[in-house]
Amino acid sequence: MQTTTLPPNIQTAILFFVVQVSETKFFDCGLCADQLARLSRLTAVEADSLGHLVRESAPLLQLAVDPANLGAVLDRIDAQREEKNMRDEFIRRGASAAMMMDLFRMNLKELIGRRRALGVEAKNGRPKLPDEATQIKIYHTWKSLGHPDVRRRYIDLHDRFPGVALGVLWSANQQAL
Repeated sequence: MQTTTLPPNIQTAILFFVVQVSETKFFDCGLCADQLARLSRLTAVEADSLGHLVRESAPLLQLAVDPANLGAVLDRIDAQREEKNMRDEFIRRGASAAMMMDLFRMNLKELIGRRRALGVEAKNGRPKLPDEATQIKIYHTWKSLGHPDVRRRYIDLHDRFPGVALGVLWSANQQAL
């Protein structure tokens, strides 16, 4: 873990934050109960004086960052962003409610909200399937795609059949499987 010294005004603000938090719940920050009590009794003038004294003293607080943990948190945020982008791409490409529920665990209310936000209009009812020859092409193309990720496979399938909505491709595959 790497540490750095915080500016005095930040150190003072953190000290008062710790006092506030410790009054409502247990918060182990390394301060003893006497120090917390003394900090909580400071008047406004004394608190201002504390700020000046912190500037003149050795650092009271240091910031420590765990790079591995931060990296893991940022990876999760990236994964969530990718999930949202993939979900929105499916909606833009005409995914049906059944498809979104199955592949993204998205309920109808969420789907309607995302469609509205993305400006995507949906047709009501079951999608009209293409003719049998096209359905067979869709199925054989689906089988030829090598992605283990089903979502990615549907994007690739739609790239090969751009005039057919994802919801229709989904329905055609559901019938063939």
